[in-house]
Order: sequence, then C-alpha cells, then structure tokens
Amino acid sequence: MTDDEAKKILSDIKDKLDRRPYLKYELGDRHILVEKPSENGFDVGFYVEEDEFIVGYYGWHEHFGFDEMDRALDCFAFGFSRDCRLKVVSRGKMDYKCILEYLEGGEWKWDSEVGVLFKPFWRFLAFPFWRRKQVRYLQNELQDTETVEKTNL
Repeated sequence: MTDDEAKKILSDIKDKLDRRPYLKYELGDRHILVEKPSENGFDVGFYVEEDEFIVGYYGWHEHFGFDEMDRALDCFAFGFSRDCRLKVVSRGKMDYKCILEYLEGGEWKWDSEVGVLFKPFWRFLAFPFWRRKQVRYLQNELQDTETVEKTNL
C-alpha cells in the first residue's frame, strides 16, 4: 500500500474521530492511535503496514490483509463499543496476557488472546512468576450513547 493510500484511510478515520472531540489521538503517516477515553479504558490503534493492517488495543492486536479492510475498520470501531473489553492478566506489575472478550446475551465470551513472548529466553528470568496472578478488566466508555460502528465511529 502506498503512503498516499494509507494517508487517505487514516484521514477518513480522523474525520470520524473528530465528531467526538473528547477523543484525543495521535496521527502519524501510517497509524492513528486513540488515547484511552477513561481511566479504566485502553488505547486503540490502527496501523497500515506494507502488506497488512494491524488493529491494537493496549497489549492485544490482530492482523488483517488488505482485502480485509472492512473487518479491520470494524475491529477498530469495536474497541470503543460497550460490548468489548480486555481482560488483562499480570503477576507483580508485569502484564503478560491480554484477552479480548465480547458481550453476548448478557455474558462475556472469550474471543482471542495475546501473550508476552520472552525473547531472548533469559528475559524470562525477570518475569515474577512467583507473584500472585491478578486480573483486571479494561473497557472504553464513550461520553455519548450512540452505537459505535465503522460507519459512524
């Protein structure tokens, strides 16, 4: 994807974000990163790479091919939905797993997860495996109640 094509996609996202002036974001040549809208929320990013799109929420991310742009935009918008949350697992002060969950029928369901890789292996020694496992939930809450979709983010 050319830089001009990437800028066009990001400009369209920016125009939609500008409708919600309380959302703060950073716009780069090939990415847009929206700051968490509340203390218990998470950042949401959209990245245009040479051969794919990447959508990221805090420590979770998913890759999309260029033929999946609509899915990538839906995923980006989903990060602002009340039906989306991250389950973050840590030991000590180190987050090591982010689990994407979605609300269906009043129950939270597992979607996917991303964990920390210890590369090189010796970095594993810094991981506080002896500390108690802690779980916290992050969820974005927008100030307005309009349904969030890629078309009206």
